[in-house]
Amino acid sequence: THTALPPCFSYFPPLHGFTAFSLSSLSFILYVCFLIPVISAPLISLFFVSTLQMMEKADFSNLKAELITTEKKVETMFADFRTEMQVIENRLMKFVIGGIGTVAAVLLAYLRLIK
Repeated sequence: THTALPPCFSYFPPLHGFTAFSLSSLSFILYVCFLIPVISAPLISLFFVSTLQMMEKADFSNLKAELITTEKKVETMFADFRTEMQVIENRLMKFVIGGIGTVAAVLLAYLRLIK
């Protein structure tokens, strides 16, 4: 008389002191041992994916901070360039106005001497 065994154990002959209950409990243990990695693999991958996503978020936040810093540096560089150009423009205007004033003063002095 055979008891109902799981299909994976149907080829085992009945052993002395090894009942169908112990075989089914053994098959249950093997089934659970098989399921542990099957269930834990997605959980582990979820952990690593979330860790990877956190690292990517950190990388993006670092990249964003670097981009903002670079943007500020470029803005400062353009502001410095404008300031330098304004300084040059002011000096040039002072030079031109001073030169025109000097030429006018020399011309007026010459005209006064002629009269």
